[in-house]
Parts: sequence; structure tokens; C-alpha cells
Amino acid sequence: MRKILSVLSVAFIVIGFAACDRGKQNFNANDQVAGGPVQPGKMPKGPLKPGSYVPGEILIKFREEVGPEKAKEIVQGLGYEVKVKEIPVKRPWDRWLTVLLPEETVVREAMRKAASHPGVEYVQPNWLYRLILPEGK
Repeated sequence: MRKILSVLSVAFIVIGFAACDRGKQNFNANDQVAGGPVQPGKMPKGPLKPGSYVPGEILIKFREEVGPEKAKEIVQGLGYEVKVKEIPVKRPWDRWLTVLLPEETVVREAMRKAASHPGVEYVQPNWLYRLILPEGK
């Protein structure tokens, strides 16, 4: 009886680890499909797939020395527009702004242009993230 319990315990542990690993692989696959964020300072490679990001918008993270007002000036100097008109003063400045692009602007080109500014630390498309629900829910 003890031997059977030991074998069953080991079997459950192995199945549990296998299930955890499988879920991780599925998450990574879904993340790639959704076009998840890239490493800071690196542009996404390959084409930006329609439906994986918000058209006409990019996200810009500014360097530590750039305050909210200077960030707005940089965005306007690039020919773009800040999506949120007023940065809430109650919330600490996290150095990220959502930026609206003029019509017909190619997102990848806007990212390159913004990334070339010395006050900009990181640029990415405004990725769309999809909610992943467990099966049967």
C-alpha cells in the first residue's frame, strides 16, 4: 500500500510540473501573437501586425531628467500630440506619455524619430493586450 501511495505521489508531482510548463509555453505563444513589449532600447523586429497595436499612437518613456512639461515640449517638437492634456499632479510622474500621431504617419517611422531624441529613453507601439481566460470559464 505504501509503495502504491509513493508511486501515485510521484506521478501527481510529475503531472503538476508538466502542466505548469505547458501553461508557460502557451502564455509566451500568446504574448508573441499579441505583439508584447520588447526590451528597453530595442525596436520590435519585423512588421507591426495590424490589430496588435493602437493605430496612430505610440508610447514614449522619457529620461529621468525630463519633467512633464519638458516631455510635452519634446512631443510637440516632434510634430505629435500628447493624448492626455493634463498630467495629474496627485500621481507621481512615471515618465511615460501616450502620444497621438498625425494621420497617415507610419508608427514605426514615428518610433524611430522619437527614439532619436536625446530626452527619450524608450519608445514602443501602444500594444493591444488580450485577456486570456482559462478554458471552461
